[in-house]
Amino acid sequence: MLADLILDVETRSCLPLKKVGAHRYSLDNSTQCFIACYGQHSKDIKRWRPLVEPPPYDLVTHIADGGKVVAHNAQFERVIWNNTIRRDYPFLPPMTIEQMSCTMVRAFSCNLPGKLEQLLKVLGLPEKDMSGHAVMQRITRPRKVAADGTVTWWEDEDRIGVVEDYCEQDVYSEGFIHATLPELSEEELALWRLDQYINERGVPIDMAFVNRAAELVEYAKRRAHDEIWKLTGGEVSKTTDVQGLTRWLNKRGVTTGSLRAGDRARLIAMAEFLGDDEAEGVIETRMTGAKTSTAKYKAQQLTVCADGYERGSLQFGGAQQTMRWAGRLTQKQNYPRVADDNEEQIVAFVVGLTKDTTRPLSQIYDMIEAIGPPNLANGDRQDGLATLTWLSRSLRSTIGVVDPRDTLIGGDFSNIEGRVNAWLSDEHWKLQAFRAYDTGTGPDLYNLAFARSFNVPVESVTKPQRQIGKVEELACGYQGGVGAFVTMVNTYLIKLVGLAKAIQQTTPADQWDAMAARYQRATDKFDLDEFVWTAVKLAVVGWRKVNPQIVSNWWELQDAAITATLYPSSVVPVYGGRCKYVSDGNFLYCVVPSGGALMYCQPHVVEETKEVIYDGAQYITTDTLLPEELDALVSQGYKVTQRKSRGVRFYGLSDTKQWVRKALYGGYQCENIVQRVARDVMAAAMRRADAAGFSLRLTVHDELLALTRLNWYERPADRERQFKCLMEQPLTWAPGLPVVAKTWSGPTYTK
Repeated sequence: MLADLILDVETRSCLPLKKVGAHRYSLDNSTQCFIACYGQHSKDIKRWRPLVEPPPYDLVTHIADGGKVVAHNAQFERVIWNNTIRRDYPFLPPMTIEQMSCTMVRAFSCNLPGKLEQLLKVLGLPEKDMSGHAVMQRITRPRKVAADGTVTWWEDEDRIGVVEDYCEQDVYSEGFIHATLPELSEEELALWRLDQYINERGVPIDMAFVNRAAELVEYAKRRAHDEIWKLTGGEVSKTTDVQGLTRWLNKRGVTTGSLRAGDRARLIAMAEFLGDDEAEGVIETRMTGAKTSTAKYKAQQLTVCADGYERGSLQFGGAQQTMRWAGRLTQKQNYPRVADDNEEQIVAFVVGLTKDTTRPLSQIYDMIEAIGPPNLANGDRQDGLATLTWLSRSLRSTIGVVDPRDTLIGGDFSNIEGRVNAWLSDEHWKLQAFRAYDTGTGPDLYNLAFARSFNVPVESVTKPQRQIGKVEELACGYQGGVGAFVTMVNTYLIKLVGLAKAIQQTTPADQWDAMAARYQRATDKFDLDEFVWTAVKLAVVGWRKVNPQIVSNWWELQDAAITATLYPSSVVPVYGGRCKYVSDGNFLYCVVPSGGALMYCQPHVVEETKEVIYDGAQYITTDTLLPEELDALVSQGYKVTQRKSRGVRFYGLSDTKQWVRKALYGGYQCENIVQRVARDVMAAAMRRADAAGFSLRLTVHDELLALTRLNWYERPADRERQFKCLMEQPLTWAPGLPVVAKTWSGPTYTK
């Protein structure tokens, strides 16, 4: 049996790897592999300079014989070998997906950092040579590119020698990682291989639309600058002048220190309260003009290969502990969705209009502005410039068949996280509601969420109220409170004042007043005024009251993690035995219904003691009160007491990708488990679809996208029906989980 071989390559190119992606990079004629190091763990590591030396016999025969090749981010080594090295040495055998082992993905599966230098530190292994890394970063780019395109590279032996040492050190380090980390399970390994084939096939891109849209974006941004200049009376000339805009807004009473997307709802609420239409227009125009999503058109011009396909759009396990897919390159996971059939028709019109090269950009811009911006999800009118907003909504339409004989087939699991959460927690009324809705005998779940939270008839729920129910469902399921609710409101561009009014009109006066009385001592205000905070808090509390099983399971999960951490090897069941916590001292594992596991590194229990006082309605930590407030409560007879709490802490990556100590609490555990189960539902559907001959090209959250070429006797509806059946097939490990997929087919990805 062949020993495992660790491989690392160093390349140089005129293209920026991070912007174009590994596949596009490897196929470019300027890309060269100038150093390769390889070897077995703890044995002599060999060096090869492909530009000046013939291929080493032992490396070639190992690959030809199907020997395992281990690499960190193995996709890169494979495509460089197949597309770059074999371009110069076409007689070399191809490196197959089946013979690869990726230590980065194996790290992801253990909820450890994927970045090599971070991973080495966490594992206590020899650290990466960062000085050699700096030299490598320089010489992998051209030293000079002449006007005629002639490239001059860094060729001095000293620098190349440093990079050679650096490459050898990486092989040495990756050998230790290979020996330390477990291999993927058979199921996960098969799924990773499928992921590699999906990335290899690529996503078809409509470059005629992309190229024209990129030009229109730049034109629209110039027009946005003009609009800002008009609205501010010439005081501010660009949407990018954040200091000037904040200064202008502050002078008008809309106080703010920033103009982030997350500030939008608060600033609009202030402008509405002041009745300042100009300020509201400036805020909306700034937010529209600052959209980062429209920059994706320009980014796609770099990532798409010569045949019209973007490859490498997915990162297997990139979401780490849940092992969900993450987006790469243009991040298709962030492409906005069209809200309804009307929006879909407008997007189709915008795409066709943009591709019409007989019309000047100014005319296209004016025609789209005449349509006006799309309505918000709750039916409110959206402000701001229409063109950039519609181009953002049209991003999904960049995915379109390259060959007119092909058809795209897509499927979306309907509210899969809400269904999994209800199924795990045995929230029976909600499970029954999902089943009734699926058979056409029950109401929409977002209507029902609002109706139950505010005790009103479901048939009376309006469109704005339905949107409140949707925000409740998406924000509250993982122990989210006021902050999570406001974040979701910002995501859907809902106006907080209008939302608050809708809630107040539905709430009995005594309940409203009782909640408003808690505002002064609330610790979760998030800069909201009393009126808006009261409404949001009522929505959060209302949702929790009607989902008692889900809420109670947050505490069960938290207690189970504590018990399992305190008593290693003890199996602690949760969710009626569907999941189990167990610790080996190094990791806390949560085994999910499919048999997979969530992992938390270096778990330990901490105990905290806080001083609290009761204010007549709730317990408050004393360090959040002013001295005079605390004295006033004590004088009323309320006593300061000590409250002890225990919780699990573990080490993981922060939002900024730093290795930090993190808290494991019930809502976070619930989110991890639900998302992992939803991911496993998706993975099972992917395997079935692949086995049935569907050429999968993308997965976006809870969606699947395939490319198919119909036989002469087939209709798109037939293949679509087959795709739907494959996605909805019951799972033996999830009996009773109501799974439903909405499917579609066509030449363009718009749904």
